[in-house]
Amino acid sequence: MTKQNKNLFLLILGTMVALIPGYLIRYQEQVYMWFYNNFTTYPGDLWNFWINYLGKGLVYPPEYPAGLRFFYEVFRFDKYLSYTQYFTVNAIILTLCAVGITYLLWKIVNRASSFEPRASKNYIQISNIKYRVLSIWFFWILAPSFIFYSFLNYDLPVVFLIVLAVYLFYRQKYYWAISALALGTVMKVFPVFLLPIFILKSPRKNWVKLGLLFIVIVVLLNLPYILQNFNNWIFPYTWQIGSNLSKDPTAGTYWWIFYKYLGSFAGWFSLILFAGLYIFTYIKLKKADLIYLCLAVILIFLLTDRIYSPQYNLYLLPFLALSFNKIDKRAFYLLEIPNLFIVLFIFFLKANPVYLQTLVFIRYGALVWLYLDNYKRSLKL
Repeated sequence: MTKQNKNLFLLILGTMVALIPGYLIRYQEQVYMWFYNNFTTYPGDLWNFWINYLGKGLVYPPEYPAGLRFFYEVFRFDKYLSYTQYFTVNAIILTLCAVGITYLLWKIVNRASSFEPRASKNYIQISNIKYRVLSIWFFWILAPSFIFYSFLNYDLPVVFLIVLAVYLFYRQKYYWAISALALGTVMKVFPVFLLPIFILKSPRKNWVKLGLLFIVIVVLLNLPYILQNFNNWIFPYTWQIGSNLSKDPTAGTYWWIFYKYLGSFAGWFSLILFAGLYIFTYIKLKKADLIYLCLAVILIFLLTDRIYSPQYNLYLLPFLALSFNKIDKRAFYLLEIPNLFIVLFIFFLKANPVYLQTLVFIRYGALVWLYLDNYKRSLKL
């Protein structure tokens, strides 16, 4: 076995081992209730889907886009009689996505033979492969959010599609990269926020075609549900922007401070703030590599979104692992450790919002630290 193959084997093995704790603490009632009773831990959104949606006869969580509804229908989760069986099937699917992400990260940082670096000015020139492999361990596999949150919700399939888009982009497969982002957007909205970066970093002659391709894929995949019941289809978007808000200190963001002034407009205001910082960052860093820009966009999203679900950090981790500048581990763990505590002790913290908000502002401080560090390094390129 070559050294590269050995590294890949260990990375994949490490990925699967790192997911075991997340499975063991959620796979059956007596276990997740022990954590709830002793630490006030939230069992997870998969549990919530089982209890509050499938358990009441619904076949998909209505506040999520149509892609997740399609996923539930394909696997017929409404027919499962056992929560453990339901959770295990989901865990297997999510594990495959996690392994796929690790594999793609390894392919990117090792300049695998499938790449053609001579043809791509955007290709990352990596001078220290050993450091890059260690980054996959530190910032992906051994990250507290990866270990604890991978089985909380359905973010890993979307993260896989985003990393796949990065991989395809560096191979100059621009249309396939945009297709991957479109598929991810059908499941969860977040990939659409990376779309402008991918298009603008592609050859100018392709911009319009790439944008149209994204729109066509998203529309076609949503169309059956739009035609079937438009009100059900539109609900996730109207609910997220108008109702899913931080209204008091028990929320895990700072937006409750402004809610009494902005009300339901808080969701729109957060999008305006996000867009403003997005445009500013792109103008300043438009010559930077795709990785730097995507990292900046994700950090801005986490800083400005009116809801901060702790598993959102899963979208950030691969770009920290791919960053070819050293990430300050102090900032990283200042972000990750409070983020872990927020769900581990969630109901205790909600009953003691001063403690919760302390962790929240530590987390936001770490995000600012990482954003400024990435911004300053990008300006030097």
